[in-house]
Amino acid sequence: MTAVKKMISIEEFIHIYEGQPVEYLNGYPLELQATVPDHGYAQINLGVELSQFFKERDPKNSDGWWILTEAAVSYGSRYLFSHDLAGWKTSTLAQRPRNYPILERPDWVCEILSTNHRHDQITKKQILHEYKVPYYWIVDPTSQILYVFEWSEKAYLAILTLDKSYKGRIPPFLGGEIELMKLFGNTE
Repeated sequence: MTAVKKMISIEEFIHIYEGQPVEYLNGYPLELQATVPDHGYAQINLGVELSQFFKERDPKNSDGWWILTEAAVSYGSRYLFSHDLAGWKTSTLAQRPRNYPILERPDWVCEILSTNHRHDQITKKQILHEYKVPYYWIVDPTSQILYVFEWSEKAYLAILTLDKSYKGRIPPFLGGEIELMKLFGNTE
């Protein structure tokens, strides 16, 4: 991740960088580095696993989700992140997000580690806690582990650490089972 030296407003950032692999942190654009192949593999497979919760699968289900990859979400005028995956409960947000950037706070964010360990595990995690994102997942494709964090007043609580052998319900997606072997693939 490379910091661009010139400070700009979020409005300037949106005008200049829309659709580009750049995030915004306290007035500065941060160019995102290319990801490793396991990152993309985990991202697409997690999307497939979570598709069982999509609102489009059952339009009558008020417990459905809008789940997006590369979701550009603005947190006030100080931050704009391109989340690997982000989700909004349909009870929170009636329509699928369509604007750039998305202004509504997600109910769940997932970041997949690649070349961005510190940014995802420290910086982004602290900011998402400040903005009260209820659930934050960190996927480590190298060690094939999923870390599940739940918002609490003082800090995120680590509520689950799961390896690729896990199959079951994972908060906040309690309406069906998620099979992590499908997320990471069989590397044997």
